[in-house]
Amino acid sequence: MSLMNSALRGQKSVIAATPKEKTPEVEQAKTAKKSKKTVVEPKKPLEPLDYSKIKMAVCVPCRDMIHTVFSHNLHSLLNYNWQKGIETRVFYNMSTVLSNQREALVESARSLAATHILWLDSDMSFPFYTAYKLLEHRKAIVAGNYVTRQLPYKTVAYTELGRWDSYIKHGRSQPIENELIKVEGIGMGCMLTEITVFDTIPKPWFPVTYQPEADDYLGEDINFCMSARQQGHEIWVDDILSRQLNHVGQFAFGHDLVKD
Repeated sequence: MSLMNSALRGQKSVIAATPKEKTPEVEQAKTAKKSKKTVVEPKKPLEPLDYSKIKMAVCVPCRDMIHTVFSHNLHSLLNYNWQKGIETRVFYNMSTVLSNQREALVESARSLAATHILWLDSDMSFPFYTAYKLLEHRKAIVAGNYVTRQLPYKTVAYTELGRWDSYIKHGRSQPIENELIKVEGIGMGCMLTEITVFDTIPKPWFPVTYQPEADDYLGEDINFCMSARQQGHEIWVDDILSRQLNHVGQFAFGHDLVKD
């Protein structure tokens, strides 16, 4: 019960939410108040998205169980998407080989004729407006950043791959200077990709590769980011959404755990 309460603290059922209570804009204002010397660059007005033309596949690689918190958040996200007119389907792939899971999930999204894939790991906690907020950036690849579940705590987004101390921080002492931050690589626990990205990248899309200089392996998510950038795609992190994400384990791992 304590884990559920921790991860859901401040979240309301989407059915009970109203535009005056919790919207991305309200959350942005609340987050700004918590940060010191916060500056958020105003966005240029864009033409409204035609949600009737969007078909979203939520793709979840998982094992034999998922977290209750994740299930609750996903239910709220689906309700909100349908209220916005965003057609949304969920695909699970249950296995232990993550590279195979992600490859198969792309094909599942293609079978739906999806325009976008929202990648969500089954141990994530996220706001109900996550998909909507990421869509509004109109980027081919945009993600939320989150904290690892082991010491030393750090995040999974890097401004310079190979320099593993270049991870982005989103603690309360970190000001919001730009809502979007460009990175070279990020974990895929909360990422939106346009389906056309996979038309430009040769398979395999999600290999795991050995790095002799580090005597270590590079995960499928970072390898995907590297391949995407080689094809000219930019990778962006939503700083404000990232502050609303938790990585769920024995407790909800949040950004306050990362040392300044």
